[in-house]
Amino acid sequence: MKDVYKNPDAASGMMVIKKAPLPCDIKELGVDGVNQVWRDAKLKGAGLKRARTLVSGAEYSIGSTEAPGSARIEIQNLLNDYEVYK
Repeated sequence: MKDVYKNPDAASGMMVIKKAPLPCDIKELGVDGVNQVWRDAKLKGAGLKRARTLVSGAEYSIGSTEAPGSARIEIQNLLNDYEVYK
């Protein structure tokens, strides 16, 4: 993640996490899918190069693969809390 974002709460990163919270979800979206998330939001500065770096990082992630459904729900709850208290 540090290779893609200097700021952990960057808008482009938060958008991707909402759409694809787990590394396996990011891999499934692929470079074009990640880039499309950013294009739909009309973000400047987030393009194919950054999307490639993010997807590449997700491909080599060693994150836990246990209970992905529960993990997605927990991440969504944490994002909601973050947005409320930000």
